[in-house]
Amino acid sequence: MLGHLVAGQPLSSRLSYRVGSLRREHDLLPRVRGLMARRGKPVRVWAFGPALDELADDDRVVVSGDRAVPDLESAGPLRMYADDDDVEDLLADYGLREVQGDRLPNAVIWAVPDLNAVPRDAMDPHRAAPVVAALDLLEEGDPRAESAALGILRDALEMH
Repeated sequence: MLGHLVAGQPLSSRLSYRVGSLRREHDLLPRVRGLMARRGKPVRVWAFGPALDELADDDRVVVSGDRAVPDLESAGPLRMYADDDDVEDLLADYGLREVQGDRLPNAVIWAVPDLNAVPRDAMDPHRAAPVVAALDLLEEGDPRAESAALGILRDALEMH
């Protein structure tokens, strides 16, 4: 369903029903969070700022969250997607340390089986599509990010 929303493709009758049910929800968040549950394994990491800046430019990742939404100030951790097979190399190449316990990460890498399956922004293939970025924004815990995310999701649903 996510791919169809991102690409603006016609929906099958089954997907149309699911999108319609999302539109009818009084509270969109519980349904959207259900969609998010299967996106991959989160690897929560910490690194120095310059290393994160370089990581965000690496071709092995697709940047998401607040870094992929224009006009939204970056406030939360850097969020990105990478192939399962590349995560260990990314950790080593950029000196990333997995966060354990109560320490807060300054980056979250979603390890996915196939990075090519992550929908991309039409103008910048290094960025996740707005709908994907919106799903990641919902985890920020920031009211501005949540508001922006819900706006993006509602706009995508209105197109169908």
